[in-house]
Amino acid sequence: MLETNQEDDLKIKYNFWSSDESALNILLNRLSQAKQTFSTVLHFLQQRVQIEQEYGNRLYKLSQSILESPFDVLLSTTEITARTHIELSQNISEMLEIPWMHHLKQQQASRHAIKHQIKNVQNMKTTYDRHLKKAYHAYIAACQSSTDPIDISILDQEYQIAVDLSQSSHWTHHWETSLDDIQSLETNRLQILKSIVNTLAHMLTYTCSNDEQACQRMMSTMEDLDVNESMNQFIREHGTGKIKPVIPNYTQYKETRRVSKAEKDDDGPNPLQPPPHPMKQESRQDTRLLQYPLQPRYPSDSALEDWYSKSRKRSSPDDPNLV
Repeated sequence: MLETNQEDDLKIKYNFWSSDESALNILLNRLSQAKQTFSTVLHFLQQRVQIEQEYGNRLYKLSQSILESPFDVLLSTTEITARTHIELSQNISEMLEIPWMHHLKQQQASRHAIKHQIKNVQNMKTTYDRHLKKAYHAYIAACQSSTDPIDISILDQEYQIAVDLSQSSHWTHHWETSLDDIQSLETNRLQILKSIVNTLAHMLTYTCSNDEQACQRMMSTMEDLDVNESMNQFIREHGTGKIKPVIPNYTQYKETRRVSKAEKDDDGPNPLQPPPHPMKQESRQDTRLLQYPLQPRYPSDSALEDWYSKSRKRSSPDDPNLV
C-alpha cells in the first residue's frame, strides 16, 4: 500500500491500484467517455452556430417588410435581434468551435499515447505476476512431493529470482507515471470544457439581454401611442374636404329610331320640330342615351308669322286677297 498524505489522498495515482485489471478497465472507460464528450460538445457548437445563423438570416429577411409608423418598431427591433443572433453565431464559431477543435486534436493524440502506455504497463505487471505465480507453485509442489534436494534447490532459486524481478521491476513507476498523465489530461479537459460553457453562457446572456431590450422598446412604443391623436393627425394631413358629391337622378333609356334620307326629303322641315342644338347635335347613328337630356327650343312668334306669310305667297301668287 502506497503511503499518502491528506493533500494527495484523492489523486488518481493513489487510488487506482489493483491486483487484477479492474483499475485499467475503469481508466480506459474514463478516457473513452472523455472522447465522446469532446465529440458531443463539438457537434453541439456546430449545430448552435448553424441554428443561430439561420435564425438571424430569417429574422433579417422578415425585418425588410414595410409597416406604417409607429408599428414599424416591429421591423426595426427584429432587425436588431437578427443582427445580434448572426453575431452570436460568428462568435460561437470563432471563440468556441475552432478552439475546441484544436483542443480535441491535442487531447486525441495525448489520450492515444496514454492508453498505449498504460496498457503496456498492465501487460508488464501481468507477465511478472504470472512468472512469479508459476515459480511459487513449482517450488511449493517440489517441497511437498520431491525427495531430491537438488530439484528443490533449483526451484527455490527460480522462485527467488522471480520475486526479485517482480520487486525490482519498474512497472509500478510506469504505472504511477501513467496515472499522473491521466490526471493531468482529464484536469485540462475539464478546465477547457468549463471555460467553453462559461463563455457560451455569457454570449447567450448578452444576446438575451438585447432581445429583452428589443421587447421593451416595442412595449414602450405602444404605450406612447395615442390612438385618437393618430386618427386626428391622419384626418388633418390627408383630409379631402367636407362637401358631399351630387348623386345623379335616374334617367330611363329611350331608343332613337333611324330616319331614312327619303323620308326626311319628303317631309321637309317641320316648323314645330325644334332645331338641333348647335353644340349637342346627335348623329343618326348614335343611339346612346344622354345622361342629362337637353330641353327643346321652340321658334319665336315672329319667325312663325314670317314663315306662314311666305308659304301663302308660294301657294297662291295671283290671289289679290293675300297680303
